[in-house]
Amino acid sequence: MNKNNVFKVMPNPIKSDFVFVYSWGYWSGKTHFTKLYFPDHVVYRDITNCDFVELATGKKIFYNCNDLPFLKHMSQFHKGNVRVYILDYDGRALRWLKTFCQVHGLKEKKPPVPIDKSWLKRLFRLLNIPVEYIPFIFDDRVFCEKEMKLSKLIL
Repeated sequence: MNKNNVFKVMPNPIKSDFVFVYSWGYWSGKTHFTKLYFPDHVVYRDITNCDFVELATGKKIFYNCNDLPFLKHMSQFHKGNVRVYILDYDGRALRWLKTFCQVHGLKEKKPPVPIDKSWLKRLFRLLNIPVEYIPFIFDDRVFCEKEMKLSKLIL
């Protein structure tokens, strides 16, 4: 990650009704990314015990979904309306996010879901679903001056 341009990165994701977001670590920015780019979607952090029909209607976002039958269903019946975004942050950015959250009193509720990047890449290529890799997004709109200085030092 280039220290000089980390503050300028702002991707412009393609809109679709069904969005799958993958990232590593509890503080990896999934919630921020989805609120910023998909504010009108309903978020599902876990699809266990959910009905396929219910999940496959309306505007939905699925976090770290590794349910193969559901992914196959979505690729078959909603071709062209499914997008996959992988928040591809390097280790330094993830450590910064974790430290920043801990300093602000946020505690990790549960360990991150282990998902293999190469498995995801192969899976979505087989399902013919486009994947977009999103670099680290630094959004300082809600930072005070002290937080901004601290963040720049850490990054």
